[in-house]
Amino acid sequence: MSDAVASSSNSLPRPQLKGRHAKFMTKHLAISIGFALASVYLTKVFVNDKRKAAYAEYYKNYDIEENFNRIRKLGLFESCGPDDE
Repeated sequence: MSDAVASSSNSLPRPQLKGRHAKFMTKHLAISIGFALASVYLTKVFVNDKRKAAYAEYYKNYDIEENFNRIRKLGLFESCGPDDE
């Protein structure tokens, strides 16, 4: 019986004990950095670029005099009345 145990234990590869955690962490760190970079890029493309385009469009058509007159007519300014010209 001892021969059977000895021959079966010799046929199995020895487990890796040293450096296993470092190998595991290196692999998963690379994967996590890849996911982080992908999420940053996707956020830039789908959120920030759309927001910048919306702000550019708003300020291209924005008329400050028209907005001032609208707010003045509502009576929200203390420095001028609603009907002052």
